Amino acid sequence: MYSELIVMILDNQESWDDAWQFVEAENNVQKFRLIDIALIYQDSGGNVMHQARFKENSHLNDSSKCMACLFAEVLFEESRIVERQQLVEAGLDPFFLQNTSESFQPNSLVYLMHISRESLIDSRPILDILREQQGNLNHTTFRPQVEEVLRGIND
Repeated sequence: MYSELIVMILDNQESWDDAWQFVEAENNVQKFRLIDIALIYQDSGGNVMHQARFKENSHLNDSSKCMACLFAEVLFEESRIVERQQLVEAGLDPFFLQNTSESFQPNSLVYLMHISRESLIDSRPILDILREQQGNLNHTTFRPQVEEVLRGIND
C-alpha cells in the first residue's frame, strides 16, 4: 500500500483571512475531516504562517506533529535542501518535490494533505473538488520508507 500527498497551491490570496475562506468552505466536505492537513500561507513580504489540523481520532499526542506538517516543513523551508534530497532517495518523486516547492510564492496558500496508507480513503473525490479551484494541484503516492525518513529527519 502507498500513502498519498496532495498539495493545492492557491495564488493571489490577499490575506490569511481570505485564504481561510477556501479552507472553511472545503471543511464542509466530510472526506476532508479524515486526513492530516497542513496550511501554509506566505504573505507579500515573504513571511510564512503555518496552521495545522489533525485528522479526527488521530493517534498523535500533543507533542507529535501530523505528517502533513512534517512534509510542509521540509517542502517549503528553504534551508531544508538536504532533507528534501533524503526524501527523494527514499522514493519521493523528485518532479513532484521540485514543482511543489517552486510553486510556493508570496500571497499564496498551500493546502497540504497527507492520506495514510492505513486510512483506506479514496482520494479521487478530494482531487475532483480541488480540480475545480484556480490553483496548482500536485499529487503523488509513496512507499512507507518516505514517512520513515521524514520522521527520522524531524526527531
